[in-house]
Amino acid sequence: MKRHIKNFTYHNLMRVAKMIERKGYTAKESLVLAKRQFAEFNPKGMPIEGMVKMMLTAEEYEKEYGKKFSIS
Repeated sequence: MKRHIKNFTYHNLMRVAKMIERKGYTAKESLVLAKRQFAEFNPKGMPIEGMVKMMLTAEEYEKEYGKKFSIS
């Protein structure tokens, strides 16, 4: 059962990372952002897909903050 849960979580993480990648972030950046989304996930709150939809695209982030998103 534990392995199934790990695989399920991994596939969800990768799915969210792909959603973020479509917003213009690199694969490495999208994985970091996806992990952050899961860390901030509240089961009683908004679904993670909704949180991703609210995220800025890479271009919007650059306009808003005057710099590109960095992983550090």
